[in-house]
Amino acid sequence: MIWHVIFIGAGVGFLAHWLLPAIRKRIEFEIEAACAVACLWAAFYVYGVGGGGIAPLVHLPAGFSVAAVLLWFVSVGLFVVSLLSLRAFGKPTRGWEDTTRLSTVGIHRFVRHPMYLAIVLAAAAVILMRPAAAILSLGGGALVLGFLAARAEDKYDIAKFGDGYRAYMERVPRLNIVLGVWRGLAGVRRGRSPRGRHRG
Repeated sequence: MIWHVIFIGAGVGFLAHWLLPAIRKRIEFEIEAACAVACLWAAFYVYGVGGGGIAPLVHLPAGFSVAAVLLWFVSVGLFVVSLLSLRAFGKPTRGWEDTTRLSTVGIHRFVRHPMYLAIVLAAAAVILMRPAAAILSLGGGALVLGFLAARAEDKYDIAKFGDGYRAYMERVPRLNIVLGVWRGLAGVRRGRSPRGRHRG
């Protein structure tokens, strides 16, 4: 019982702290990102409450559970690394999201929106853990909203950072970190500096 109260209380606190201010400010990508996290939070809650008691729509091989755990750890790592990168290089004026400088170093050398990628991977993880109807709906919602938030933030950042961000978009993929790493390695092989640079 206490676990449920803590989990639900944390979710409500999150909505009050992030979603409601984003709605008041009418910032599209923040609203979509907050809704994505809310869907993800609810999906994990449903999984935690139901566990093995929730009937999956399809029965996946055991290897998918291992993949789900790996995706979960990767998503957490991406989120932490992205947060540290934004705080170190983005020069935020408040919190971590309101950056005054475009960060193109660290994890942002390889993917433009690692936090949204973390949401997408975490959503995929919970779906693979238990592909039940409720979890598929909530996890699928988080996936879609994560993609929409990344697209909306690109528009916001173009308006904020201008041509510097357009050039950054040409070099670095939105969410495809595999392609981003490949491009980074190709750049190193061609003799370019592996460190990236700041714009803004």
